[in-house]
Order: sequence, then structure tokens, then C-alpha cells
Amino acid sequence: MTKRIAVTILAAGLLLPVAAQAEATQSDYQAAYDQAMAVHQKVVDVKNQWTTTLDVLDAAEQAAGADDYAKATNLAQRAQQLAEDALEQAQEQKENWKKAVIK
Repeated sequence: MTKRIAVTILAAGLLLPVAAQAEATQSDYQAAYDQAMAVHQKVVDVKNQWTTTLDVLDAAEQAAGADDYAKATNLAQRAQQLAEDALEQAQEQKENWKKAVIK
């Protein structure tokens, strides 16, 4: 395989996720938003809500309101990741505080 073909294949592989994201629809956004909210609700339930997650969810709603579903979907997915991180943090802290107790 020539170097030019290898570079072309690599570039196409890197751009494929961008092209797929650019075709996001309102239903793609709604599914991503609903998933993010489901995880976020778990975080609220354990009282470890991050304000950053709410900011990203708001930005996702604004992008969807402007019919930019690719951006809205991306932001909703980012919010879900933040919520998952907050949930993981809450679970770690639930156990780690025990290590700090003076014996």
C-alpha cells in the first residue's frame, strides 16, 4: 500500500465520526438528552450534582432549539459523560471517607 493511500484511509477513518455526527437528527438528540437526564437524575439522588452538567444540558437544549442537532447531540453526550463521572465520584467518596477516619 502506498503512503498516499494509507494517509487517505487514515484521514477517512478519522473523519467518519464527524460525518456521522453531522447527520444527527432531532430524535438522535432527544435520545442522547434522555440518556443524559437519566444518569443525571441518579446523581441528583445521591446528592453529587455538578453544575457543569446542568450548563452543558442547557447548552444542548439551546442548540436543539436552533435546530443544530449535531451540536445538541454532542453536548447531550458530553453531559451524560459528566453525569457518569459525578456518579463515579460519589461512589468513590462513599467508600474513601472510611479510610480517612482516625483509627
